[in-house]
Amino acid sequence: TPYNSPVPLTPPSPTPLSSSNTDATDLIFSRAVDKLNEVCRQRLLRPAADFVNETRRINNEARKQQATDTSTYNSHRQRYKRVAKNPQDLVTMLTMIDKQAASATERNTSRSNRCKAAARVILHRATDIVNDYRASRLISLRAELDTRLAKAEVSRRLQESHRIQHHVVVTRLQEYHRTQHRAEVTRLRESHRTQHPTVVTRLKKHRSALTCHKKGFDTTAIFPLQKKYQALAPAIPATPTVQIGPLCLSPAEAAAMRAVQETLTNNINPRILYSDGSLLHSGMEDVSQAFAVVDLTQEPTLTVQGRSDGYASSAKAELMGLLAAVLAAPPDQDIVIRLDNESVVTQFRSLVKERSGTLPRKRFRNTYAGLWAVLYQVVDTRPGKVEVEWIKGHSNILGNELADQAAKGAAQSNTAPW
Repeated sequence: TPYNSPVPLTPPSPTPLSSSNTDATDLIFSRAVDKLNEVCRQRLLRPAADFVNETRRINNEARKQQATDTSTYNSHRQRYKRVAKNPQDLVTMLTMIDKQAASATERNTSRSNRCKAAARVILHRATDIVNDYRASRLISLRAELDTRLAKAEVSRRLQESHRIQHHVVVTRLQEYHRTQHRAEVTRLRESHRTQHPTVVTRLKKHRSALTCHKKGFDTTAIFPLQKKYQALAPAIPATPTVQIGPLCLSPAEAAAMRAVQETLTNNINPRILYSDGSLLHSGMEDVSQAFAVVDLTQEPTLTVQGRSDGYASSAKAELMGLLAAVLAAPPDQDIVIRLDNESVVTQFRSLVKERSGTLPRKRFRNTYAGLWAVLYQVVDTRPGKVEVEWIKGHSNILGNELADQAAKGAAQSNTAPW
């Protein structure tokens, strides 16, 4: 490079990778190569910067030295022109000065060339080191890529093998289940075909029995638990009684119940009855429990009321009122009984309406299991439907208020208990 030639300011870049070294189908490998090129470029920036700085420093020193020598030469030349007397001496002196200037220029040029050559050697050595590092790193990246591709191929083959085996197993299981299903369906069809006549005969007998049973409602029928409850009730021989279903009533109470039973049946809308129970003097010797049923659909309003003995509780009074309401209504009439005891309503649903689905232990461990059994038999044998609804007590509902007053009146009376 000449002494005053321009210095290259852009550092040399690494040799680009050829297309044979890259794998365009593998994105990971391409990213790794790009990252490697960036690392190599960063490593070459420092030697290139040193090279540029060294070149600039040498040029600046050379320019300064040349300017100093030129200034000295010019000053000596002017001085010698003024001082010299002999032209021959002047020529000799000027020649010597020119030789000294040429020698100084040669020295500066030689020093500059040597420094530039050393700087280039340093730069090329750093470039070779970086290129060697990049080549070795590319080899390792290619090896890693080949290993990963081999593992991916092995994994793909394993997955394909597992998929084929899974398909074979699933096909066999489906065929086995299909065969078993067909055999089971055939067996069930044959069994149903054999048992169908017997089942049809039983259903016909059951339907005929139900039809005969629902034609009428015998209020004088004797229930299985009637004798037990009649035995528990205190005998009052002086008072005549009238039997209605499982109950033995006084003539007045029986007449009141007959009055309700003999009303006209109209099932366009169910008849609404209100029942309530009353418990007076709880925990004392003169404790009394009674109940009442009110029918507001008739003119005048019909009321059935009575007393009950045995263990005194408000639940028993409400239950007796519910039983009296069912017995008092016409057998063919659909009725809705409204009372203000939520516990009795809930037990009616589980022990009467859904009795077949209730566990026997729950049915028989109830405190009033016998009364619930009687109520179930009465409801099950009457043709009309029975529904029980809960209403809020003491909320100015006319039927509930009248039933409450009638029950309290019956509790204070001296009539024989049911």
